[in-house]
Amino acid sequence: MGVPFEALLPYGIIICMFGITGAGMSKIRHMQNGGKRARHSIDQWDRVMMDRDRRLTGWLRGQTDSPTAPKGYELNNPWRVSKYDIQECRPTDQILVRKAYYLRSLTLFSSNKEARIRRRKI
Repeated sequence: MGVPFEALLPYGIIICMFGITGAGMSKIRHMQNGGKRARHSIDQWDRVMMDRDRRLTGWLRGQTDSPTAPKGYELNNPWRVSKYDIQECRPTDQILVRKAYYLRSLTLFSSNKEARIRRRKI
């Protein structure tokens, strides 16, 4: 007993579309990596180095062998500081600013009720 070919056409179309979609996604991922293969098992050190490479070359996977940084590299620091960290003040004030910054960051990363109360007092 034969199988009518009309029943197999939709399955063939579905399989072809899966193949085309997979190839397209692979090509897009390949282009996003600057023409290099995708990386696997990326740890924190790799992420930091990839961010540095992005700031140096403009590409996440780009690398350079130039011993000098490009113009403007010193200005695109990934570390964010607040206006309280930048202002000039006496050494005793610097200790208070550091303490306030520590308590502010403590409340961001924990749900400690005492830390929130200490932050309100400062």
